[in-house]
Amino acid sequence: MSLAVVPGLLSTAQPAAAHTGDGSVNHVWLDLGDAPSSQQTIAYSTFLASLRAAVSDTWRDGTQYTQNASQQEGIVRVSLSAHDDSGNRRAVDLWVQPDNLYVVGYSPQGSGVSYTFSDASFNRAPVDTSITNLPFGGNYQALVQAAGRDRSSMPVWWNDIRASILQLANQTSANTNTQNTARSLMLLIQMTSEAARFNDLEGVFRAAVGDWGWGTNGLPAWQQNLENNWGVLSNFYWNLVGAGNTSTPTVPYVPGIGTIENTDQVRRYLRVLHTFNAGWNYPNPSRDEL
Repeated sequence: MSLAVVPGLLSTAQPAAAHTGDGSVNHVWLDLGDAPSSQQTIAYSTFLASLRAAVSDTWRDGTQYTQNASQQEGIVRVSLSAHDDSGNRRAVDLWVQPDNLYVVGYSPQGSGVSYTFSDASFNRAPVDTSITNLPFGGNYQALVQAAGRDRSSMPVWWNDIRASILQLANQTSANTNTQNTARSLMLLIQMTSEAARFNDLEGVFRAAVGDWGWGTNGLPAWQQNLENNWGVLSNFYWNLVGAGNTSTPTVPYVPGIGTIENTDQVRRYLRVLHTFNAGWNYPNPSRDEL
């Protein structure tokens, strides 16, 4: 098992080794600390660098992209911790696929149980707990239905992040508190997978973990449109650099942002691309990213 740890508020860590090997578990960690601070902002970005390294290979121009899928694929354990009102540290592990950065489930640390999305398809062999399906899927429509709200009405404040970590860390059943579980997962997926993919999402959460007074009551439409077009923008980039499936790619249009015309514009928004071996093309894949 390869290991990269971002252990807490004032600590530093080296990013994880590139790639997560077949059958292995790559581990990255973030402790939320006791309050927002500039040090926590640094710790959060260091954590994201570790997560990106755990799933990525590097193209010749320095661009990071997710590793290729395999039947024996490993998994990334993303540990998030916070202190409850009694000062006890509680932690939850999110399970992340390294070929696409999808969160497929979570495990309250120390519980011996993982709760996975009902539609999740991944190599379960590296997961060292029992596995129980949640009563909802991880695709966009299913998660929104279970949460009773979408990203446009999802609060992003330090207290919301803390509450989401604690809610999942204290969960004891797949079938209780399902709305709160779906809401917590939606927020923490944004904080981890989506922020690893997109520069602007990292900025949202850097601000939230750094300042009591900063937050937002939902993501604007243009940021959601970016998330929904991760596959399209990745495919466009690979076609431009000659690693895709056409020499005359369709120029993407992202509502709220406009036309994306070149590799520099793709890299302005995307920090990690989807692998060029995924075979994605227009339109988006059937699973909406979250």
